[in-house]
Amino acid sequence: MYLVIKNAGQLRLCNDSKWRSFANFGSYPECVKEYRVPGWAHRKAAKVRGEVVFLPPNVTIDASGVVYGSAGQRTLSEYVVRP
Repeated sequence: MYLVIKNAGQLRLCNDSKWRSFANFGSYPECVKEYRVPGWAHRKAAKVRGEVVFLPPNVTIDASGVVYGSAGQRTLSEYVVRP
């Protein structure tokens, strides 16, 4: 899953094109926008001046943006990928 973030992971792009620091996942407009294809995520990130984060399937993320996995608790900025 790919996400678009800004300010070192403090803000995440949502389905309604707004930046939020606290957002759930789902299909509502206020939920975080998820990309399955890295090309579309990088294209949107370039347009809104953000960064792309890749989250592998073995990690989970809570509404505040903290990532939990086998390596413990991490931040979103540790998963940033470059085009």
